[in-house]
Amino acid sequence: MQYGIYKSKELVSKIYASYNTRATNNNRAISVLSMGGHRALYLAFRHTDIWGVAGSMSGDIDIRQFLLRWDISERLGPYAENPGNWENNTIINLVHLLMAV
Repeated sequence: MQYGIYKSKELVSKIYASYNTRATNNNRAISVLSMGGHRALYLAFRHTDIWGVAGSMSGDIDIRQFLLRWDISERLGPYAENPGNWENNTIINLVHLLMAV
């Protein structure tokens, strides 16, 4: 369940150690298809210091409509019992994080 840490920290560090790249968020992008697109936006919104550009191809911006799909409730808990987890992890509720950037 720590894919975000891996992608945003460990993988980025490995790329910079292995390739001649510019190590700034303005030169770094993340883009993924489908529900991975939601995750790409999530990571970019939460880690603006790491990701300068994000793309989502067919990813949803509001996971609350998928309470019983893609095993999301296994990660966040059932919505009825853990509404805060769902509200704090859906992209539509994270847009405010970009206003400070």
